[in-house]
Amino acid sequence: LIHAAHRPRSSPPTATTVGGFEEKILDGAGEAIVLCTGSRIIHHNRRFIELVGERSTHARAEGRLAHWLADSSERRRARTALSALCQGRVYRDVVRLRRRDGSIFTAEVSGRALDPHARPLRVVWVATDITERVAAADRLLHLAQHDSLTGLLNRGAFMVRAHEAVGSLNGQGGDATEGVVILFMDLDGFKDVNDLHGHHMGDTVLRLVAQRLGHVVRAGDTLARLGGDEFTILMRGKHSPQELQQFLDRLLQIFDTPFALPDTDGVQVTLGVSIGVAAHPPLPAQVDELLTRADHAMYEAKRGGKGSVHYAVPASA
Repeated sequence: LIHAAHRPRSSPPTATTVGGFEEKILDGAGEAIVLCTGSRIIHHNRRFIELVGERSTHARAEGRLAHWLADSSERRRARTALSALCQGRVYRDVVRLRRRDGSIFTAEVSGRALDPHARPLRVVWVATDITERVAAADRLLHLAQHDSLTGLLNRGAFMVRAHEAVGSLNGQGGDATEGVVILFMDLDGFKDVNDLHGHHMGDTVLRLVAQRLGHVVRAGDTLARLGGDEFTILMRGKHSPQELQQFLDRLLQIFDTPFALPDTDGVQVTLGVSIGVAAHPPLPAQVDELLTRADHAMYEAKRGGKGSVHYAVPASA
């Protein structure tokens, strides 16, 4: 292909520039290979056709690489790629491409200009479908960050979000209107569910609780299950005392309705929740301390019975 592309300019490259022998070599490649003049496709191998789900004649008729890019953001990146190629650099990236049926897939691509100074620019692109690899990596990342029972974020992911939230306060110049609130929640009466109905039904109740909590949290809040029957919510931004109390009231209200146990002929269980609240300000902007103080406040709330909330206060208060 490279040999054919370097033929004299008096014989510009076309779809027939690549000979039969070269065609067989290209079609035997496991990667998609495309030869372009500028952004116009002038030749491609069989793997490219398989990749985009297109017939050969139609692929050439479409003409431009932009047709196969997933969206406008990918087309902007393509212009950046051409700029790099004009400087003689090899361009490598991961891009999203579109098949003929409209479905999107992920490809690892590399491009090299045959002559960076020639105009129009002639480029050889090589693409490998990595959709399954990316999906597998995403699945592993999801498993690493989420609780397998409820699908909520786990303790590790929650701590990362909390550190990010507290870290973002450092650039606010001490603006007291911005803050972080951690709510530590523990279910009241959950042990009875396990004792009376078994751990399998207890797991079902935890999933139902997670669903209800998920319907209450605001956009931008972080909801997580730390383990057992303990849940946390990270709130960031501006919260007046009235707004925080209204949110806590909504959390308590979702436990007013009993939880119906599936496949039990209408058996229902009633749970409560004890909530500990730790906020910066006034507490220090330190994640571990906020979480510990919220945990301790939750135990104080538990002593007050079901449906109780306790606020952590500075030690000097």
